[in-house]
Amino acid sequence: MQNKFNSNGRILFEGKSNIDGKNVVVIITGLDNKTSNKKTGDMLQTWILLRDHAPNTSHKNGLNKSVCGNCPHAGYNQNSCLPSFNPMISITNSHMY
Repeated sequence: MQNKFNSNGRILFEGKSNIDGKNVVVIITGLDNKTSNKKTGDMLQTWILLRDHAPNTSHKNGLNKSVCGNCPHAGYNQNSCLPSFNPMISITNSHMY
């Protein structure tokens, strides 16, 4: 059996959202691998995600209110959220499934 441990990130928190009580997870990445993001440089990143839903679909269908609350940039509002969902999907897959 293959070990799925990802040394580049860790789950910092798993629990209930303060907004609506749904399951969320906070993941920190960048512990081993430096970022290729030239705008931010080498830094740790934290991701707050729904525990039981893919980030790209929860953004589109409004489930991520557990994370985003009433943010005007959320997918269910103006849909102008800045983060790319490709890294979020990768992080979700390597740490939660």
